[in-house]
Amino acid sequence: MLAKKWLERADAANDAIGARLADATGALASTWSDARHALERQRAAGLRSARAFGGDVLGQARRAGTSTRDLIAERPLE
Repeated sequence: MLAKKWLERADAANDAIGARLADATGALASTWSDARHALERQRAAGLRSARAFGGDVLGQARRAGTSTRDLIAERPLE
C-alpha cells in the first residue's frame, strides 16, 4: 500500500513538472517571437535610414560633379 501511494505521488510530481515545463516552453517561445518581431522592425527602420543616407550622398556627389564641371567650363585655364 505504501508503495502504491509513493508511485501516485511520483506520478503527480511528474505531471506537475511536465505542466511547468510546458508553461515555461510556451513563455520562452512567446518571448523569442516578440524579440524576433522587434528585430524585424529595427532592421526595417535601419534599412530605410541607410537608403535615405545613400540617396543623400548620391545627390550631393551629383551636385558636386555638376558644380565642378560648370566651374571648369567657366574658367578652363585657371
